[in-house]
Amino acid sequence: MEMLLLKYGHHLLLAFCAVQVISAVEKPTRMLFHSEGDMAAELIRLRAELANTTQQLGAVLSEVTVLKKEINSIGSTQQSFSNKLSGSVYVRWGKKTCPNGAEMVYHGYSGGKLYTDQGSGSDSLCLPSDPTWGHYVDGYQDYRAAIYGTETDMPTHPFFKYEVNQQDMPCAVCKSNRSTTLMIPARKDCYPVWTLEYSGYLVSASSNHHVSYNHACLDAQPDFLDHGSANDNEHIFHLVEGHCGSLPCPPYVAGRELTCVVCSK
Repeated sequence: MEMLLLKYGHHLLLAFCAVQVISAVEKPTRMLFHSEGDMAAELIRLRAELANTTQQLGAVLSEVTVLKKEINSIGSTQQSFSNKLSGSVYVRWGKKTCPNGAEMVYHGYSGGKLYTDQGSGSDSLCLPSDPTWGHYVDGYQDYRAAIYGTETDMPTHPFFKYEVNQQDMPCAVCKSNRSTTLMIPARKDCYPVWTLEYSGYLVSASSNHHVSYNHACLDAQPDFLDHGSANDNEHIFHLVEGHCGSLPCPPYVAGRELTCVVCSK
């Protein structure tokens, strides 16, 4: 703003002076004229001065219009820059792409611990498709944590429009230009004033396995990895259903699979 004032300060000063001149011209004054010729000459001089002032004022108004446009442009640029600096990120499980309006940070492969391992990390991860390495020792070593790719183990009907069982799952990390992102379980749409990023079904480890990992929201129309239909049974996503008791029924229903939605605001 200081640079703009320096650039256009003289125009504003000129506008101020123009207003003062016009005020002076329009202000009634007591003048003495010795003849009608003197009066006519003074009138001609005042008209010329008024015309010149009007011309200068028009130029100043044109400059002010340009200044307003530049200020509006700066405001738009600042808003765009602010959007790029702010925002929030989320994982879109089961997809290689991000929703319209979201920026792709990277895409890759869903992964996590083996469903029979008691150790290793308990979270599911979105592993990038272009890993980089530090120091390493090839070959399996003792006392290491292990990470595996993710496949689904779930029925298709009536949840999905096509066969999804025993398919290896991709993932994408996406950036919304809104500051907050939230995964809501047991909802397929967002609450008012929130914006939908994507929706699907809640997944996690099976209760029949002696292992646990975090819940994830699997997209309702998942993509698959190429040649990923082998039944490897490593890190497995299962559907999640509600069980009544401490969980009130209603509104929940015993044994009903839960939806999920990712929303932003």
